[in-house]
Amino acid sequence: MMDSIISACAIKDLEVWKESSKRIVQFIPAKNYIVVVPNAELALFKKYSPGNYSVINEDDVIGSLNLAQIRAILPNEYKFRSGWYLQQFLKIAIANNLDDENGFSLIWDADTVPLKEINFLSGENKLQFFMGSEFHPPYFSTIKKLLNLEKLVEQSFIAQSLPFRHKWIKAFIKSIEDRHKEHWANAIMNCSQLDNISGFSEYEAIGTFVVKNFSDEVIINNGKWERWGTQIFRSKNLSLNFLDLFASANPALNFISFEGWSS
Repeated sequence: MMDSIISACAIKDLEVWKESSKRIVQFIPAKNYIVVVPNAELALFKKYSPGNYSVINEDDVIGSLNLAQIRAILPNEYKFRSGWYLQQFLKIAIANNLDDENGFSLIWDADTVPLKEINFLSGENKLQFFMGSEFHPPYFSTIKKLLNLEKLVEQSFIAQSLPFRHKWIKAFIKSIEDRHKEHWANAIMNCSQLDNISGFSEYEAIGTFVVKNFSDEVIINNGKWERWGTQIFRSKNLSLNFLDLFASANPALNFISFEGWSS
């Protein structure tokens, strides 16, 4: 059983979170379930998250860069993306603070719903990465500046989930701070291509670092998943109450994402 499952969420994804959180507990066994949320939404998420979950105030997680500071760094046209950067830093910070360097945990997108039992550990004790097909060049420009690494795999590590051994994250952070001589979050912002709407991906950065440095500890899981849940459900006039029927009709799918469900 893995140690922890880490998500970051906000009120815009609360309706999906009500479904995803209970199914995460049902389908992905872990010793600890963690969701980090804005301070103003703490009580709301405690009310609507399963009792298994520790609901953490984001203000208690990371002190180097808060939302206002990130917003100040971003150019005017992309200041609205400050929360998008912050949620990545929150997940990395929690992952970096986990005990037991030999343990393994999972970053999971809060707007993504598991549809059946998912095992991220192979029979050979390797962690299994689901993969995507996205290719966004600015992410790799950032990774080059941040870690001096090129794109190393054909597919994308952006797959709504990222299993990791705790030692990987600690090595990732150390590598950044040794190279840039500053806190890792500041280094990421300073290396990110901020003139683009999306300048950094924690999934691509961590995945690339792991493949470079711990390739014998990972394998690729070619299992299917669906990113466009919002479009599919709305095109068929389906509510989230139809998740069980959708899962039954699509037994090959491991999980489905509902990005922008509330918009």
